[in-house]
Amino acid sequence: MELNEFIILGGSLIVGVVFLIAASNYMAGQSEQADASINQKDAQRIASLIGRVANQPYDSSVEMNLSLCDISVSNGSMIFSRGGKSSSEFIPASVKDADLKEIASICIYKIGEDVGLAEHCPPE
Repeated sequence: MELNEFIILGGSLIVGVVFLIAASNYMAGQSEQADASINQKDAQRIASLIGRVANQPYDSSVEMNLSLCDISVSNGSMIFSRGGKSSSEFIPASVKDADLKEIASICIYKIGEDVGLAEHCPPE
């Protein structure tokens, strides 16, 4: 009987360890998907604000705080990067090219016909 009990106990421990590993992998995958979704939503929000500022008939600016990230603008495309994950959005082609690294805030501005991004308002 003792050998059978030992085998059952060992099998139960192995099943428990396998379950914990599977649950850990599942949670890690869900966390990565949540991070990617948050980055996508932040990129869409910034692209929307850029579009609104670019379409204003008058000079204006909007400043918003962000979690530490990188934003790159080139030829009507914006790439938003945070935590090793990137998201790309289309923006008006009139927006000046920019490469902002490790920023915690962003200023979206329109002066005359110039539309651009800077880390702080007013732009230099």
